[in-house]
Amino acid sequence: MVRIDKRLVRLRFERSLPSYSEHALVQREMAERLLRALAARGRRRFPRVLEFGCGSGLLTERLAAAFDYDSLVINDLVEECESLAGGIPRSVFLPGDIESITVPDRLDLVVSNAVVQWLDDLPDVLERLRAKMNPGAVLAFSTFGPENLRETARLSGAGLAYRSIDQLKRVVGERFRVRLAEETIRRLYFDSPQDVLHHLRRTGVTGLSGRRWTSAVLRDFYANYDRLFRDANGVSLTYHPIIMVAETTS
Repeated sequence: MVRIDKRLVRLRFERSLPSYSEHALVQREMAERLLRALAARGRRRFPRVLEFGCGSGLLTERLAAAFDYDSLVINDLVEECESLAGGIPRSVFLPGDIESITVPDRLDLVVSNAVVQWLDDLPDVLERLRAKMNPGAVLAFSTFGPENLRETARLSGAGLAYRSIDQLKRVVGERFRVRLAEETIRRLYFDSPQDVLHHLRRTGVTGLSGRRWTSAVLRDFYANYDRLFRDANGVSLTYHPIIMVAETTS
């Protein structure tokens, strides 16, 4: 298994933090869909809440406004995200990698938006979370499926090992009772391949392959992207959002 370079992930997202909320259009839609799915369960109060991978707060701020809670622990790999806690009532920031930090006890809700795809060992994280969740607690997260960023993956040979919705249902269902699993395909269109890369850089996604982007490599990338993925709307970039809501069983 190829492990994700968390140092590089942290660096990329740290650099994109000022621009993330403005340019992460799909991630914002995912946060809104996730909260609608959670609200549809009919429960509005969750005394102890954990959000892992809070980033710039796309989900955090909406969560705090939509639900009643006593304490909200917000976590992120990027320590600069701590400033977010200052604007969220009854919140505390917990820095570090969710795969290695100590998870708070007695949780009633665990949420995460567009983060699960960055985990090396999802089953282990789910086991650790479940051990700290109350009976009837809710796990709600969004992530991406195998079609995500298919254009850049095809041309660069680089990309994450995204799980399909069936794979996610299986790994989550072994530890929780799955209440909702849904997926969509969302395409953004840009004027040029250069604009695609600028969009990705502003959301912290690009540069993870370690590939050396020489001028010649970049020219080929732009030319092939334009040739393969341009239509009447512009050049496309595909996102594959997946939403899941589950509950502890005991």
